[in-house]
Amino acid sequence: MEYSTNVNKSIFRAIALTAVLGSTQVAMACEGHHCDDPMTSFGGPEGSASCSSIQGNLQFGATSTVIIDIGGYTPCTEHDRVTVGGLLTFNGTLRVNLFNDFMPEPGDAFTVFVYGSRMGNFTSVVNNTGFAGLVVNRVFNPTFMNIVMSGLPGDTDIDGDVDFSDLLTVAQNYDQVPGATWFDGDFNNDE
Repeated sequence: MEYSTNVNKSIFRAIALTAVLGSTQVAMACEGHHCDDPMTSFGGPEGSASCSSIQGNLQFGATSTVIIDIGGYTPCTEHDRVTVGGLLTFNGTLRVNLFNDFMPEPGDAFTVFVYGSRMGNFTSVVNNTGFAGLVVNRVFNPTFMNIVMSGLPGDTDIDGDVDFSDLLTVAQNYDQVPGATWFDGDFNNDE
């Protein structure tokens, strides 16, 4: 038997809660038992990574805000991952936060949703990373969704513009830094 979870006006954080839907248990978290806020953060408190697994279907409503925390490259310990065995219906807003002083580079990808099948899309994305020049992109695949970061070529400090400080960084690191990154002025990873 398949069970569905509909998330429309809920926030799931901080205090662990197991919702029983028939014989299916859904591990989520709920802040102070007030689950009527229009936000959804899976697994644990905002600003920490976790994994959540739902055996049936999951549907995000039009007023929901789904919060994904990224603090590194390892799923479940450094960034959130939600696995849905059935149909995952996307809607509402996706908000991406960074934690642990983690700074992803443009080009980095994080698999944050894994699903049996999917429908829909988030209507908007909120970049809550603190870096105006870091662009948060959704990339859908048949059984998973990645968040892929991008930036403005030349913007070494990802502040949203290419200015003298960016030029200075490129000039200081030109042909000097083995293993150079975006932040050293290597925008295509060719060192």
